[in-house]
Amino acid sequence: ELTIFTPNEQSFKVLNFRFKNNLNEERKIKILLYIKNVLGEDEILTNGNLEVEKNGDIIYVNNVFSEDVFKDKKMYIASSEKINSFTGEKVDFFGEGDLKRPDALFRKLNNQSGLGKDSCVGIELYVNFHKFEEKSFYIIIGQESSKEKVGEVVKKYLNKEEIEKLFDETKQKWENILTTINI
Repeated sequence: ELTIFTPNEQSFKVLNFRFKNNLNEERKIKILLYIKNVLGEDEILTNGNLEVEKNGDIIYVNNVFSEDVFKDKKMYIASSEKINSFTGEKVDFFGEGDLKRPDALFRKLNNQSGLGKDSCVGIELYVNFHKFEEKSFYIIIGQESSKEKVGEVVKKYLNKEEIEKLFDETKQKWENILTTINI
């Protein structure tokens, strides 16, 4: 099960994954996340200008040639599970494959920035499950003005209690908006 939402008054979105191992044996699954990002006014103009780097379980994306509003912005992807590998290169993620069957399904990503290449962000995670275990994990995708601010956001929000609280607050806000007028 996947729940995606943007919390009230925040500059990030949350991907809440929930899996259940229905087998009487331990399992390990590989999860790939592909993001085609544009940090500028136009995908064609920003392609190849995006630098992707990993620090712990946070991926940072920066448009190194931006002179507009994105000049001082850092896109980030943070995971509550360990990020095993990443890529900033579309050709590394897909290879000879396509969206349904990228080459990344069969090998590790190259951990390269992708600067000067056909840009994307690809992330590889492995999640281990015990027999009959149900597990949730979270990915936050957002944008902040600095790595320090990203660190503060990730430290505060990337945990089960905060994610559930944010989701409940977001649902309540939309219930209030949508039930204001009844005919």
